[in-house]
Amino acid sequence: MNAAPGFRMHVAPSEGTPRDAAGPVIDMLFPQGAPSRVPIACITGTNGKTTTARMLAHIAKMAGFTPGLTTTDGVYIDGQRTVEGDMTGPVATRMVLADPSIDLAVLEVARGGLVRAGMGVPFADVAAVLNVQSDHLGMKGVDTLEQLAEVKRIVVEVARDCAVLNADDEHTIRMSAHTDAKHLCYVTLNPNHVVVREHIRAGGRACGLEAGVNGQMITCTTRAATFRSCGRI
Repeated sequence: MNAAPGFRMHVAPSEGTPRDAAGPVIDMLFPQGAPSRVPIACITGTNGKTTTARMLAHIAKMAGFTPGLTTTDGVYIDGQRTVEGDMTGPVATRMVLADPSIDLAVLEVARGGLVRAGMGVPFADVAAVLNVQSDHLGMKGVDTLEQLAEVKRIVVEVARDCAVLNADDEHTIRMSAHTDAKHLCYVTLNPNHVVVREHIRAGGRACGLEAGVNGQMITCTTRAATFRSCGRI
């Protein structure tokens, strides 16, 4: 039995009036002018990636976001682990970004995934490089610290809004010359760091430690050169 022409919801039916059946559905899912991408933060380095990524995702969750997180121990959606295992490559990135419930992605990016298959995304809104050390030299053609630094700086090369660099690591701080991000933020444990002080005087951003009445204080500097205490060590 042939269906009535009114039920032939095909763009090019063999008979009857063509109808755009998918158009209204797409318009409902993606309204005109609505953002179609979520903010992406990428974190790499030799040590401290997982801790930093988990901390950032937790901060985002406490701020009301629904974060998707990739780490060396699994994929997390809104704080709940959905996949167990080392999930720091582009496959895990696609898992997180395909989840319709998230509105922010925090991606731990490992050297192995970068060398093997890239980041899995064409850019990051925020990218951080924590350090470059010799823990994994001699693997997949990466034999020197300089080569390892070239691999890890990929995340800041594609950062669009902010690149965060450890100013206390000689290989990381040099990556500032390889980013076109709108903002550059240095992180340091040395309140007298010469480069960081010059960066602040030029109106840049930085986070570091300062001596307080009751111990060292974590402080941030914005373009307005306003120090704000974020905690105490």
